Amino acid sequence: MMPSSVQIRLFFFLFGLVILIGCAEKKPSQENNREITQKDSSESSSILRIKAGAFYSKNQFEEASKVYAKLIALDSMDSVAIYRYGFCNAQLGRDSVAIKYFQKSEQLNYRVFDTNYSLGVIYLSQGDNQKAAFYFKKCLELDGNDKEVQHFLDLINKGKSNL
Repeated sequence: MMPSSVQIRLFFFLFGLVILIGCAEKKPSQENNREITQKDSSESSSILRIKAGAFYSKNQFEEASKVYAKLIALDSMDSVAIYRYGFCNAQLGRDSVAIKYFQKSEQLNYRVFDTNYSLGVIYLSQGDNQKAAFYFKKCLELDGNDKEVQHFLDLINKGKSNL
């Protein structure tokens, strides 16, 4: 017995309907896509954070700075990455980059004493005693008993501030 044209049309209609429903169910929503993307980003930032920390702890500042730059690109408010990126650049003699990121770190209220101390040392090494004194005084506001900072200020005040 041969199927009638109505049965054939019904078959193709139902077949098309099943395919349509199947595609609609498999298509991920935009919300799910965002969750997947955020999960991938957080996993990659976790891996980057581990790599950066390993380079940083081994004083491999060139490699660490590259990874911290990637972390900052993922999250421009990552205070740890910003501070450490500044520190790496300071160690590599890239003072202008270091200053920029230490100032950003200070704005984020991260390691304020260390940030101001580092800025003071950079400016002192550049011979800018006025800016160096400004940042060292900020350190003393946070810890009035720090002898090293007081020593630097004494040198600046006596005009013997060559590092």
